[in-house]
Amino acid sequence: MRFKLPATAALVLAAAPAFAENADAIFFGGPILTMNDAMPEAEALAVKDGLFIDVVSYPFMLDLDTVLETNPPSTFGSYANHLKLGGCKLTPDGSPQGKTAWFTTPCLTGGPAGEKDWKGEPGLPIDLMLAGTKKCYDLGLQVLSLSWCRSTR
Repeated sequence: MRFKLPATAALVLAAAPAFAENADAIFFGGPILTMNDAMPEAEALAVKDGLFIDVVSYPFMLDLDTVLETNPPSTFGSYANHLKLGGCKLTPDGSPQGKTAWFTTPCLTGGPAGEKDWKGEPGLPIDLMLAGTKKCYDLGLQVLSLSWCRSTR
């Protein structure tokens, strides 16, 4: 995809003409967030060969069988075109703000719909969490889990 560059984007890319000349796509009309703390925004961006930042993806545990159909465990942990499958993602519960986190003691203000003695609930049945976690470990895949581990009192 090639675009006619406005003057400001052409000036920005003038410092790196090889990138602009060989780009598959050029984005402009910002703001463009760069994921680079030293230069968090840019006015134009040239892209070559797909993704332009490294991305690590953790497929949700329930989607693992589908992902494994085209990505065997041996491919996890290695970048291909800036994309790496890092392991399995497990989300046992929700958020304290949404009152969907899974607590050991009741929330002081009740549940999302005003339920009394609300402790939240697991995001998945416990047997699915345990089976999915075991499968990931048996395949040698990292498990990334986010859960809330404190009382609301």
